[in-house]
Amino acid sequence: MNDIPVNPVTLRFPPELESEFRESRKESDAAFVRVALVAAVTVWSLYAFIDRIAFVEELRLVLALRFLTLPPAAALVFAFTYAEWFSRIQQAATFVLLAGTGLLISWFTWLAPTPADSTYLAGIIVLFFFGYAFSRARFVVASAAGLVIIAAFSTLFALTNRLELAQFIAQSIILLIGNLAGMVASYSLESSVRREFLRVRALAGDVDSAQHQSEWLESLVVERTRDLAETNEQLRSEISERKRAEDRLQYLAAHDVLTGLANRRFFEDQLDSVIARAIESDHQVAMILLDIDKFKQINDGYGHRFGDLLLRKVGERIQNALRLLDTVARLGGDEFAILVPRFESLDDVRTVASRVIESVRAPLTIDSVDVDVTTSAGVALFPDHAEDALGVIRCADSAMYQVKDHGGNAFAFFSRELDVRIARRTLIERRLVPALERNEFELVYQPKLRLADRSVEGVEALLRWKPVDGFSSSPAEFIPIAESSTAILHIGEWVVRTACAAAARMGCAVNVNISARQLQDKAFLKLVESACADCGLDPERLCLEITESVLMQDLAVARDQLLDLRALGIRVSIDDFGTGFSSLQYLSRLPIDELKIDRSFVASVGESGADEAIVKTVVGLGQAVGAKVVAEGVETLAQLRFLEAAGCDHIQGWLVARASDEETIESYVNGSRVG
Repeated sequence: MNDIPVNPVTLRFPPELESEFRESRKESDAAFVRVALVAAVTVWSLYAFIDRIAFVEELRLVLALRFLTLPPAAALVFAFTYAEWFSRIQQAATFVLLAGTGLLISWFTWLAPTPADSTYLAGIIVLFFFGYAFSRARFVVASAAGLVIIAAFSTLFALTNRLELAQFIAQSIILLIGNLAGMVASYSLESSVRREFLRVRALAGDVDSAQHQSEWLESLVVERTRDLAETNEQLRSEISERKRAEDRLQYLAAHDVLTGLANRRFFEDQLDSVIARAIESDHQVAMILLDIDKFKQINDGYGHRFGDLLLRKVGERIQNALRLLDTVARLGGDEFAILVPRFESLDDVRTVASRVIESVRAPLTIDSVDVDVTTSAGVALFPDHAEDALGVIRCADSAMYQVKDHGGNAFAFFSRELDVRIARRTLIERRLVPALERNEFELVYQPKLRLADRSVEGVEALLRWKPVDGFSSSPAEFIPIAESSTAILHIGEWVVRTACAAAARMGCAVNVNISARQLQDKAFLKLVESACADCGLDPERLCLEITESVLMQDLAVARDQLLDLRALGIRVSIDDFGTGFSSLQYLSRLPIDELKIDRSFVASVGESGADEAIVKTVVGLGQAVGAKVVAEGVETLAQLRFLEAAGCDHIQGWLVARASDEETIESYVNGSRVG
């Protein structure tokens, strides 16, 4: 079918194909007529021989009767079978009309038909009608039906005309066999033409189908084009949304969500890049690391939402104080970092740091609350102070904490002296835990004298470190380092258990200093309880000393922990009272049993009227809240007389006794007197 050319514009068959089809139809019709004539001559020749009729006379009958009836009727039926413009009723009526006309013509001519001729014509009409009315697949059934009908007619005609029945039936059978032979031959020719015709019709159907398919495809293309446009629009929308999501992810990957500033990851990448360019162009890079002074107290006092708003405001102020080429990032918490990629001199860096400090220190109001904010900043330089990004950050961090140790609200450059201190701090931090395992720590005890009767009421346990390799470090140096790490938890547990056991042996009360990390530890309460139980010490003979700064780091947690300790019977003392901040505001809300006046105020007795006034105020405050007052660092009798006159309850210091080991300090217990 694919080799037949079709004009795709007109959707018609090519002229040469139509001409070929018409010629094949003509040849088929002519062949059918020839076969019909041959079959008719053969049949009637046999009939004449059987009936002993002259051949010439029979030939006249064939030429007149059979030629007028069989061939035209058969040819027309064949043609009309494929004439699609004829309906079934029109085709059947035409066939009956033609067959009847042929019969009438032969009847009224001088060639009157014999009874056999009439039977023959009736059989032809019925046979062709059945063969036409039914499909070709039922041709055998139709022929069989025709044979039955012709046999019935022949029998009826023979009985009616008193003919010899056997002779008539034989004639009828011969006629039917001849007629069937002719029809089979014509049907064979018809089938060949039918195949050609069906091929052409199939092509026509294909072309027509192609036309419909073309229209369908065209509508489908329009529909698909519309769908594609909608899909493209949806894809563009999804791509835009995805692009926005990717941009958002990229933004979040490089920026702090709270302040909108660069985050630690972005800052470190920028610092690496700037240092790489600085190496190529041989110039310096500065980094400023700063955080907010006392931010934890502000965050705890006013709430986290207030703290978040404060961080945003501080970030905005730092950003506005910088040059366009400088970069600011929030590294986490209240810690910010500034990258100064280029500067002409150190004065430029000092100017940037000073401007940032001043901008943050300006009056700030958040939620109608006026708050004073200051910052501490450390400055480090590449390559003067460090040779890589991490080193620069470490040096800036060290310089910042140096500023914090001196009160904050300022900035400082990293120095080599500071580097030495950092190295020593790192060394001490590494040695602390192994020192505990090697039993390098010991406790000494300093008596606490009751002024009312000059008796030793108890002792304070003080930690000392004596490394076996000769390394030395004072408590003022190693204890803060331990408190800044988890080492204090292990060392603190050892101190509590050792001090409780010593107090139980000496039969006196004992004061033990604890750090903020210990107080915040959830397991600390059970530790203290088990330490007293293990050595048989009455919990009321254990007093835990906490500095004001420790207390104020997280007042809510500290208060809950102190209440739990107080419920066990353990007493609480505030050490170095008067050197902290906001003490008076919270003093009445805490379960305090003892206030210890810092040695700096006691040392100025007799020299500074202001310090003497502070001592008297603290004594009065202790009496007002029902807490005993202990003065530390008493070294002279004049100081003792002043404290006694002021109403102080207890004293500690060299005037009473130096801190000594357990065996030595036992001589002061139970009745030692100081004049």
